[in-house]
Amino acid sequence: MGLEKIKREIETLGHYYDCFTNENNEGVCPFCGLMPIDGEFDPTRDAFDHYLPKSKYPFNSVNLKNLVPSCHKCNSDNKKDKDPLHNRNGDRRKAFFPFSDKHADIEVYVSILKKKWIDLKPEEINIKFGPTELIEELDTWKALYRIDQRYSTKCCSKNGGIHWINRVLNECQNYNLTPNEMLTAEIQSVSSNPWCESNFLKKAFLEGCERAGLFSADLEED
Repeated sequence: MGLEKIKREIETLGHYYDCFTNENNEGVCPFCGLMPIDGEFDPTRDAFDHYLPKSKYPFNSVNLKNLVPSCHKCNSDNKKDKDPLHNRNGDRRKAFFPFSDKHADIEVYVSILKKKWIDLKPEEINIKFGPTELIEELDTWKALYRIDQRYSTKCCSKNGGIHWINRVLNECQNYNLTPNEMLTAEIQSVSSNPWCESNFLKKAFLEGCERAGLFSADLEED
């Protein structure tokens, strides 16, 4: 390939990337919602994922509708060359199409399987997804990107669930509110901007903590 053709290819992909991130302008990976993704003002660009892997669908390797910017965690660490259209046994399965005109409102439901939040571990968190009419697509999405494990881990991390709990406890003292009152206010606050700082998961996690009684009036950290 000559230098001029390479240059044209790069410019075309660069323009395509900018168009994609301008349309999907939440600033986070469209597959996990957790990791930031470079936008139009960043000096760098995230890598394109071949949604249908080029090792299995070589004829789609240059199809722009098969190239989607995604975070490194989704692209290189989790999905790799997994096939969205077939499971490990080769059976056909349903999958989300990244360029679909129909927006899928995914529901996240978190259950906490203990009564104390200290030393919370991923296996003590159960995450379910909805709606039920998309269960096949959701199962494929989870398998491709290991969403269950990544969300559970986020809920246990110091910059995730532990930080979210501590914020409620600290702020209820600052505003002279009970933990449950502060929890209600925090859930309302994060609901308005779900993609900022993983607020969609924060909301589901805090609701799970509430159901588990972790914000009872006599909450103690010991």
